[in-house]
Amino acid sequence: MKNEIKSLFEDRTILLYNCLFLLSIMTYDVLYIVFSEIFAFKIMASALFFACGLFDYLLLIQNKNLDKKSKRFAEFMVVGLAFAFAGDVVINLHFAIGAGLFAIGHIWFLISYLQLSKINWRDGLIFAIVFGISLLIILLYPHFEFKGMFPVIICYALIISAMLSKSISNIFDKKLGCFVKWYIFAGSIMFFLSDMCLLFRNFGGMGRLFSILCLGLYYPAEIILATSIFYGIKSIILSKADSDQNTNIVSK
Repeated sequence: MKNEIKSLFEDRTILLYNCLFLLSIMTYDVLYIVFSEIFAFKIMASALFFACGLFDYLLLIQNKNLDKKSKRFAEFMVVGLAFAFAGDVVINLHFAIGAGLFAIGHIWFLISYLQLSKINWRDGLIFAIVFGISLLIILLYPHFEFKGMFPVIICYALIISAMLSKSISNIFDKKLGCFVKWYIFAGSIMFFLSDMCLLFRNFGGMGRLFSILCLGLYYPAEIILATSIFYGIKSIILSKADSDQNTNIVSK
């Protein structure tokens, strides 16, 4: 794992550009937390995570060792980021439409995770647990007031639970490199927790703290998902190269 991470970040120029994206996004995130009335800060932060994902995708497709599944993973992740960006723009204007755009984005993220590991029985089991927990929170917390939005909340919870569940399930796939599966899981769980904070803030009567937690988790999650396009797939390529090398050594 240590050597894999060292190889991943050996290109200092690419690392520098991604760090600049990270710092810029988090700067606008903090500015929006402090000055929540200035919507432009949120738009800039969201535009930058999409730009980061697109930048990493353009770098990735130059790799000659890129297979079709990895390319599709990267393409679907870019589409997911585009819908997340659109959701950020719209959700403050119309919550249901914004939530719908985010839900579509989660579906694309889920499809991209399926490029790494095919659907299996483990996915269903983990989904039942994750969605069951989400449903219990939604149904049992006594202070929620959904004001006619209950069907939207349930549909959204179902979709993001499926996305998170697949990221958890992929951890158990021994064919995937350690870095990519834990990296994607980190982005997915942070996104899920951010949406939980949003749920409590908007419908559970929670105040400023949950708003800060929501934004504090959301943009790091998007940064992780955006940079997984390059670093996640590169880690798979490196792991495959190491595996092929070890196979050749054994065969000799």
